[in-house]
Amino acid sequence: MENLLQPNIRIIVVGLLLSMSLNTVSAVTYTSTQNGSWSDASTWGGVGPPSATGAGGDVFIINHTVTRSFTNGFGARIFTINNGGTLHNIGKLNFGFGGEITINLGGTISSNDEIVINTGGGGAPTNVINGTLSANTITINSSKTIGTPTITATDFIIEGSAQFNITGGSITTTDEIIVKGSGTSTIGAEITAGTSFTVQNGVNLTVTGDIMVGTDFNIFGSNAVILTSGTIDIGGGLNGGSGSANLTINGSLTATDISLGGTTTLKGTGDFTYNTYNQANGTGVTCGGVKPVIPTPLAGPASYDLATCAGGLLPVIFSYFDVSCSNGDIQLIWETSKEKNNSHFNIEGSVDATSFQKVGEVIGSGTTYKPTVYSYILETQSDYKYYRLKQVDYDREFDHSNVVSATCKVLSDIILFPTVSLNALFTLRVINPEEILYIDLYSIQGKKVHSQVIEYPVVNNKLSFQGLASGAYIARVRSNSGLITAKIIIE
Repeated sequence: MENLLQPNIRIIVVGLLLSMSLNTVSAVTYTSTQNGSWSDASTWGGVGPPSATGAGGDVFIINHTVTRSFTNGFGARIFTINNGGTLHNIGKLNFGFGGEITINLGGTISSNDEIVINTGGGGAPTNVINGTLSANTITINSSKTIGTPTITATDFIIEGSAQFNITGGSITTTDEIIVKGSGTSTIGAEITAGTSFTVQNGVNLTVTGDIMVGTDFNIFGSNAVILTSGTIDIGGGLNGGSGSANLTINGSLTATDISLGGTTTLKGTGDFTYNTYNQANGTGVTCGGVKPVIPTPLAGPASYDLATCAGGLLPVIFSYFDVSCSNGDIQLIWETSKEKNNSHFNIEGSVDATSFQKVGEVIGSGTTYKPTVYSYILETQSDYKYYRLKQVDYDREFDHSNVVSATCKVLSDIILFPTVSLNALFTLRVINPEEILYIDLYSIQGKKVHSQVIEYPVVNNKLSFQGLASGAYIARVRSNSGLITAKIIIE
């Protein structure tokens, strides 16, 4: 009897050992050593090559451009794309459950078709994307993602139980952005949707960056969307469909039309600008716990401030208004932090700071939430010493700026040279160095790029603008008794 059982026991033991051996095959680490094909062993320094999808637990470290021509999806694989590395797939590229993706700054994953990231939520690894994702369609499904990615696609979709929590970067599409499912995401990137941005189902979405939408921003279903800061510029309409969506605006929103259906609620501490407002069946705007009357614009867009529960036209906000001397002429320069319904500025001059006359006009920017810099050159042959701005709205309402005084120094008193520098080093010559000097450097577009103070100036003061890009700049040198400007070029 004992002899009859021994062969069967041996067979069972051998089978068990073979099974254990097959299930404990070690994962392989593939590191690219040159540009090449996924299926070429020389791409991986002679290791492999891997199969179309690799094996469970395989690690891929990509430092070069690796081209893959398979549409098979990846399972539990680990990818690290380093600076200068690119994984480019010809066809659909699917990262499946249990996988992990790290794209470091300067790394790229791309496809001429679609990229799907569905690596799993819950206890699954967190994907870290600080590089680039680029494809025709990019879908982030049930997975966890953090980082500051650069995402470019025709369509970008977040769905399922995805947790897409990024603190910076950019998302740019030529068509639409869709966020749906049951996930909770916080997006701090700058967002540009070529056509529409749609939030639907039961998503909890918080956006902290700026949003620009080509056509419509749509909110459907029982979503909670919070726009905590920044600006939202919608080329078409803000549409709230059937459902109980909540939209919280704590920044500034601009839309051509606002139409709220279902029980869509719009609330917050920010403001919004619109041409038409339609509260069909929706709860609509909630301000201070009540539903206020939203004003209908008569000419041009209207605005509503959720913080003060007040509608109508809001004034233009000035950041500064200065006068300076530029090549013997008086230059007025000012900046607005935001504008609503701004038709134009009248430049007004006076000899006594009491009676003002119009001396020029500059067209305004209508409605904008971006800082805008304006300037106006006036020949010094006029007798005016004092200047102010008259800001005029589309409905002819107006307001005045503060008054500034033109006390121009003789240009020979303060000289900045050379005009063109190859090493970004300049000299500021002051004939009578008695006052503190404040120096600001602006790009041609009006953006301040450098500031410094010389508390104890000498005759020849050395200035270094190294680190700035080559190009033309406007230098403004100010003291307590006046201000001059000069155009300089860094080559």
